[in-house]
Amino acid sequence: MGETQGPLGSDVFYDLEEMSCGDLLIALLQAMRPLPAGTLVEVRALDPGAPIEIPAWCRMVGHALLVRAGGPQNTHYLILSEPGSRSITHLNQVYASELSLLHNGYLL
Repeated sequence: MGETQGPLGSDVFYDLEEMSCGDLLIALLQAMRPLPAGTLVEVRALDPGAPIEIPAWCRMVGHALLVRAGGPQNTHYLILSEPGSRSITHLNQVYASELSLLHNGYLL
């Protein structure tokens, strides 16, 4: 898992590659735990179960999944850690036009 710049303009980017969902969710939890509330985190995950597991995990732990992008496989996820300090509505408006044009994104 590397921390580099992702294409969605997040504060932090994690490339979890083809990590299986159990390991993926543990790695994501460990990566996001020290981040301050309101951090925009982009995750790239190629596991076939990720489009189901990542949204469910976000709901369980209290993060907001703002965007799933990357075509039918939904390989990129934009997550707002512990929403409250940033307006989710505002962020959805900001990313809606960019993602639909640049990434053929699927908005939640």
